[in-house]
Amino acid sequence: MRYKAPYELTKNKGDQGWDIRADIDTVLKPNQTKLINTGLYIEFEEGMYADVRARSSLSSEGILCHTGLVDSDYRGEIKVCMTNLSNLPYVIKKGDRIAQLVFGKEVLVEPIKADEIDTDTSRGDKGFGSSGKD
Repeated sequence: MRYKAPYELTKNKGDQGWDIRADIDTVLKPNQTKLINTGLYIEFEEGMYADVRARSSLSSEGILCHTGLVDSDYRGEIKVCMTNLSNLPYVIKKGDRIAQLVFGKEVLVEPIKADEIDTDTSRGDKGFGSSGKD
C-alpha cells in the first residue's frame, strides 16, 4: 500500500489503528459536525480497504469521529467527519491526531436470497443486549 500525506502514518506496537492527523486548524463548535481534512491519500492493493475509527481519548471528551469506509478504488483525500457533543468549542490544530485507520481485506461472499432464515440458534432473533441477560 502506498500513501501520500504531509506526515508519516504511525502506530504503536500492538495497536491495530494507524493515527491520522488534521491537515488544518479549525474549531468545532458545540453540536457542530464538520469534515476535517487530513491531507492523506492512499493507493490500496485490490481487495484492501480501511475503516476510519474514533480515538477513544477524543470520544471520552464528547468529540465523536463518525465511522467511515474507504474503498480500495478510492483515490481522493481521506476526510474525517467529526461532531462536538460537548458544551464547549473544541480546537483542532494542524497535526493533531483526530482518528485512526484500521485496514482490512475484502471477504468474498455470494449472498443467496432466501424465503426463510434459520433462527434455531441459542440466540435466535433476540437482539439489542439479549446475549448479556441471564
